[in-house]
Amino acid sequence: YQARVSNYSETLAKNRQRSGVAPNFVHSQDAAHLRATIIKCIDAGVHSLALIHDDYGTHAAHTDILHRLIRESFVEQYTEFDPLQSFKTWQEAIAKTPMPDIPAMGTLNVEDVLKSDYFFG
Repeated sequence: YQARVSNYSETLAKNRQRSGVAPNFVHSQDAAHLRATIIKCIDAGVHSLALIHDDYGTHAAHTDILHRLIRESFVEQYTEFDPLQSFKTWQEAIAKTPMPDIPAMGTLNVEDVLKSDYFFG
């Protein structure tokens, strides 16, 4: 490991800001999903959790419960509102300028994850 020293600058690195928007947006959605899943777990009596970013774990006795709750919180997150449209609206309010239209919704039925044997949120 080698420590680095950065120089502070008043100038914003616009290209670095642009390239960080998409991964930061996705990370924020993962974090929101994780939070919602934790709340559901606590409500269901599952208190032993091992969580790293978007990896979820619990004791073997609670695995089926956790798997169900992960899927349920994901479906709730993506059916109650459109996070991409919400982000666009927020950005337009901050920038005070119109943003490009978001892509049209596809045909994925998000509720299909409830029946999925394998699911990664």
